[in-house]
Amino acid sequence: MTNKVFGIVILGVGLLFLLTNIGVIEMNIGTFISMYWPLIIIYIGLRQVLRGFIYFVKKLSDGKWRFNKLFWGALILAFGLVIQGNKLEYFQISMGEFWGWLWPILIIYFGISLIFNRKSGLIVVDLSEFGDEDKIKPFEKEKSFKTSSNSKQKLMIGDIRLGKSPWQIDEMKTWVGVGDISLDLSTAMLKEGVNTIDLSGGIGDVKIFVPEDLPIKINADVKLGEVKIFDNKQAGTSRFVSYESENYQNAEKKVQIYIQLSIGDIKVKRVD
Repeated sequence: MTNKVFGIVILGVGLLFLLTNIGVIEMNIGTFISMYWPLIIIYIGLRQVLRGFIYFVKKLSDGKWRFNKLFWGALILAFGLVIQGNKLEYFQISMGEFWGWLWPILIIYFGISLIFNRKSGLIVVDLSEFGDEDKIKPFEKEKSFKTSSNSKQKLMIGDIRLGKSPWQIDEMKTWVGVGDISLDLSTAMLKEGVNTIDLSGGIGDVKIFVPEDLPIKINADVKLGEVKIFDNKQAGTSRFVSYESENYQNAEKKVQIYIQLSIGDIKVKRVD
């Protein structure tokens, strides 16, 4: 974002704080940031779409097809709209579903790029607006998730859901770049001692469902978003919430969960 836009954002945040503190409006700033942070992504995408459209029309008058800026801007815009729509509950589209729609479009885009870039036969992607060091990383299709002992999984884009059938926790370590993680511990098979779950991610939501009598200890950290562990809820930036059940220390079988998330929501709920 340019300095002017960044200044407008800071000004808006300051006005919200002022109006809240003097009682003109009733608003939880942390909740507001947690709910509407995808607007930043939407702004970046919309700006790139407008610039890309102008660039496309200009090059089209010269007999050239240069739609790469327009395409990537539309992709960023769609990504932001999906996240914002999910948060406002206008719809529920998981990152796995979004990727299922996206990868065929990417193939079509690359094919069209090869057809119209006659000079070099290469795909030209201009991301100069986001810096010279930015690189396009390949997307990974959502894949089946193994639940064996000492399992370590990395998923660039997609969703992980465990709990519809019995599964084993033992030393589970998972990282998701963009996507949601949902775990139902009511169907988890525990070993003797501490069963460790280590979850981390970039952008997305983490939901964990915990049985009433399960001995559990949770440490949850989110850089931007909301953390809610049972009745303890915090929202905003750099939020950390910990919880330990009364029966944890003396339990023969227990679960310890570490959650680290850059952007998104962490929710831990009780189930019967």
